[in-house]
Amino acid sequence: MNIMTPPEALRPTPSKTPLTLADIGHLIAADDGLSKARKSNLRSANTCLCRASNLSPADAPASLDWVVEKAGQLHPVQVGMSAKRLANMRSEVAFAIKRYIPGRYALRGRGGLVSPWAELWDLLPADQRRWRLSRFFRFLSLYGYDRMDLGDDLVARFRHWLETATTAKNPESVVKETVRTWNRAAASVPGWPQQALTDIWRRETYTWPWDALPASLRGDAEAWLETLRHPDILDEHAPRKPLSEATIEARRFHIRQIHAALVRSGIDPDSLVELADITTLERLRIVLHFYLGRGNGQASSQTAGIATAFVLIAEHWIRVEPAELAAMQVLRRKVTPDQIGMTEKNQTALHQFDSERNKRLLVNLPSKIRKELVKKKTLTQDDARHCQAALALAILLCLPIRRKNLCQLDLERHFVRREDHDKARIFIEIPAAEVKNKEPIAFELNAPAIKLLEFYLDHGRPILARHPSSWLFPGARPGAHKSPERIAAKLVKLVYDRTGLRITIHQIRHIVGKIVLDHDPSKIETVRRLSGHRCLDTTTRTYTGLDARVASRVLDDILAGLRSGNDDDA
Repeated sequence: MNIMTPPEALRPTPSKTPLTLADIGHLIAADDGLSKARKSNLRSANTCLCRASNLSPADAPASLDWVVEKAGQLHPVQVGMSAKRLANMRSEVAFAIKRYIPGRYALRGRGGLVSPWAELWDLLPADQRRWRLSRFFRFLSLYGYDRMDLGDDLVARFRHWLETATTAKNPESVVKETVRTWNRAAASVPGWPQQALTDIWRRETYTWPWDALPASLRGDAEAWLETLRHPDILDEHAPRKPLSEATIEARRFHIRQIHAALVRSGIDPDSLVELADITTLERLRIVLHFYLGRGNGQASSQTAGIATAFVLIAEHWIRVEPAELAAMQVLRRKVTPDQIGMTEKNQTALHQFDSERNKRLLVNLPSKIRKELVKKKTLTQDDARHCQAALALAILLCLPIRRKNLCQLDLERHFVRREDHDKARIFIEIPAAEVKNKEPIAFELNAPAIKLLEFYLDHGRPILARHPSSWLFPGARPGAHKSPERIAAKLVKLVYDRTGLRITIHQIRHIVGKIVLDHDPSKIETVRRLSGHRCLDTTTRTYTGLDARVASRVLDDILAGLRSGNDDDA
């Protein structure tokens, strides 16, 4: 018997109930065409994949798409197996699915495609267009759609299927690429359906460019923004301190958003000639209705930001009557979401560090990279970039400064070296004017970070520095430093590739705080200082929930001690 062709009796009858890997396990056990050792290997791979995915076999779909994509999301370090073992496990489970499930269920390549999609597939050249449409064609075949069903509603169903029945990392991106490729095929492939598809999730630009606003409105707005940039300390209506350029740019965009909401709500654009024309209580209601409608009626950081800008203009520039200002402030509070503690995204990232092993993986990574690179006779460009990313991580683990300050570190201005009993001590000192909250930063690098810094300066930075400069992380252009986005991308990729941990550069601030609080729940003041918060209340609100979990573990330890005692002890 061909090992790839099991008896027909073992082939499941197609049904509306999706098969699972539990079903595959039963089919393996009943297959007399496999040796005992082969059965054992297949069943082991089936079980291990489910365990690594934190699913029971009954909850894991018997789908090649799921197996390939899920296995691709697993990281060898996190599941505790070699990359080779992980690849073999995926191959074994894929073999079993191909063996027992008819082509309609496997749906790989052309196999399993039904008419008319199989014929359309054959019209496509054997290039990237095939794989870009492969998911869409499998979806169409699986659910029995035909050409009459083509349209925006079908695209919406395809997106829903990607989000709920597959492990596609970015369904929105898949839909966009599918729509783009389909429409190109309609224009270039003879015999292709001429029904165009539409990416209904394409983000439309609803605001107008700054230069498209009336000149008088822009002039009035720029005058107000200048008061934010250079406030008069004797003007009771001016800000207490200059605002950063980033904040001023945000306020400029808020004005564009307010203007767009009013115009798209039917207000005559010719009537909006100065800030006083857009800053009334009634027009605040119009603006908020517009953005709440775009957000399914939910308050968000966007509505809060727009309302805040509106109130600031009304209070400090237009100087509306106190009663009208109070009503505006009430509306602002209503559209500001109650955010206590961290966002769900940050909480999910921090859950990875409930594991002491993961904490060690992250903390030891910079030193591990250095030890690997020291053994090499010469460094490549990639080696130098890895060294740079590792140094960025090492610095952030000493003190989690903001990424803007990180990328702007200057060897001549910010690094101070002191000799202490034949031992080098290196400090990083950033003046208050360069820090977001205007508080100066000063901290000492630990010994592993100093070793990595010295190695980077001697061996890594000379490879990356194309032009003379004193930037710690020099950029490609003369006199420029590396951008925050590039440093963040390299650091995040290095961490994931070497540890399997999914984090952002900003989350390192929270990770450091968690490590401290896990070690000692009373160190909230230490976390405040590490985070650069001026107010302890900010730190407490941020770590609400996290410190509660830590306190719960402390209570568990106390109760465990009581349980171990003698009930008769007095």
